[in-house]
Amino acid sequence: IGTQLKVERPGKAAAITTCTTIEGSVVKLKDPQKPGIAIIQVDSPYIITGAQVSGSFSKSDNSSSIYAILSLDEGENWHEVWRHKGKGTHEESFSLDNFMAGQESTTFNTDVYKFWLRFVMEPSKQEKEISISDLVIKADIQLHPRSLPTLAMGDNTFYFTTEDLPGDDAAVLFEWWENHGLEISNHRPLEGEEVIIKAEIKNRGHKEATDFFVRLYEGYPEKEGRLIEEKFLPILRPDEKAKFEFRWKARVHPDRGQGRDKKYVSTPIVLSIDGEDKIEEANKDNNQAVAYITVLPRPDLQVKKEYVKVIHSSEEEKVIFPVFNRNDKLYGNSSPFLYVESVPARDIEVQVYDLPPRDGGKPLTPVYLIPEIYPTEHSIVEIPLTEELQKRGRFFLVVDPQEKLLEERRENNFVEIKL
Repeated sequence: IGTQLKVERPGKAAAITTCTTIEGSVVKLKDPQKPGIAIIQVDSPYIITGAQVSGSFSKSDNSSSIYAILSLDEGENWHEVWRHKGKGTHEESFSLDNFMAGQESTTFNTDVYKFWLRFVMEPSKQEKEISISDLVIKADIQLHPRSLPTLAMGDNTFYFTTEDLPGDDAAVLFEWWENHGLEISNHRPLEGEEVIIKAEIKNRGHKEATDFFVRLYEGYPEKEGRLIEEKFLPILRPDEKAKFEFRWKARVHPDRGQGRDKKYVSTPIVLSIDGEDKIEEANKDNNQAVAYITVLPRPDLQVKKEYVKVIHSSEEEKVIFPVFNRNDKLYGNSSPFLYVESVPARDIEVQVYDLPPRDGGKPLTPVYLIPEIYPTEHSIVEIPLTEELQKRGRFFLVVDPQEKLLEERRENNFVEIKL
């Protein structure tokens, strides 16, 4: 029901109340005689400087109302920003720029990073059908070369889907395609994951090029970029193409001498042709292609003995404990321009062992699966205390025993339990 900049969690991007229902691109009342609302939440890691709203609004009676109210403080205060006049079906649009731009203060506390837009539909007794359709919200965000390294100037297309969503919840999941000549297998890898980079070069001149290198760098070669891999090409004839494939183990590019704890938000991957400048060319301005890859921090899964509870009762015997994802890294400094969203650890296996797996331990229970844990959050696991575990009196709770996840560290992945 709208286009958004960023979604913190799938399913929580926009909320359609129980008074409304979605039919395709149409939002209408479940009960034509009872009021209803639709709330769209826009949440951005970058400053929002304005927004434009458009859609098709329909009502059959002048006494019915369709209007929009805006909140910049998560629903504490609301201001009416638009009202549909007359009756019938009309394509209308309105701007929210005046509510977000032109603020005198330059402190970050007064800039807009999120807003809620509530559409209210109030039918009269004579109303036959009131609805909103083809609703689109376009938000303007502050462009900055360090804060938005992976967006190109001009139009950027966002793709979203509402498949497999429970009830009336609508979510927006998006990705963007980079404007460069490199094909990247994963634009947002975890640190340490392998990324495949494919490139194609072409000789557009009328003379063959011989004996030159095609190199891939992490960072810019003219700024001490690190060489990932190089390929030697003995000859490239006029109008001939050559294809290359490189592999790169994702890591965060150091921030040019400003300290190892400060990182780039996105790592520039640079393809360089004939870096030695040996070939006489008609045009030397197109010998580089750049892709920006956002390297995300790895999860840091932990289980701690002080949080483990063993429950003995007449009804049940079980062990309850939380699994934490302690990774709270943000690659960047304190400026909000360098914000990078984190990713959750997914499909986390938890199992009981007689000894830690690294010491040759064997599993004592089936695998318990945690769907996902976001950074700084936890998930509660309950494991039945079977007769075998009670007889043993000593066992180990192990997180990710098969080491399927790419983690920051593993020393806190298990804990010993003595009954």
